[in-house]
Amino acid sequence: MLTAYYLGFAVTGVDGGVAVVIRDSNNVFNFSTIVPLTVVGTDTDTTIESRISSSVAAFLITNGLSAPSLEYFLFDTQPVPSMQISGVAKTGGYLVSASPTVAGGAGVARFYVDSNGDGTGTAPSEVEVSTLQAVVINTTAAYLPQSVTVDTNRKYIDIKMGFLSFSTGLAGLLNVITGASVGNAANGTTVNCLVYVKK
Repeated sequence: MLTAYYLGFAVTGVDGGVAVVIRDSNNVFNFSTIVPLTVVGTDTDTTIESRISSSVAAFLITNGLSAPSLEYFLFDTQPVPSMQISGVAKTGGYLVSASPTVAGGAGVARFYVDSNGDGTGTAPSEVEVSTLQAVVINTTAAYLPQSVTVDTNRKYIDIKMGFLSFSTGLAGLLNVITGASVGNAANGTTVNCLVYVKK
């Protein structure tokens, strides 16, 4: 008789795995492995435990063994977290990050959010623009996003970056008092981008 001891599980997006130790009743057969596990955002403790049990049983049967007769969870399962956006829970999503550079002379950095990261892959079903972060790390100028445009096919986001350059001394103080103008970020400026999208 085989017994399965579930040590823990991890999920990335909808893919993950459960760490399991399998032992027989005579303590002769003893091995550990990671069994693939798929979950959905609406899973509860009970449904996750059920998915784990069925995944492990299927894995053992596929590999010529019997399904475990006894199962022990050595951890507490938790529901798969989702992101709350304006009070609405979003499931089946993930974060996309990249560091595009400004090009074209108008201060625009193109941030690809498709599966290949270059506009040739699969587009997400939703782009949550309210989660967008676009930051330029620089010690001599202050940069700020001026506008954000999402591609109709949701494969990229165009982010127009502006900059305020402050000089030292009286000239710098006058800029603050009179209101400095915003210019376009120069070509080649690196923009660190992060956004939440839905698969």
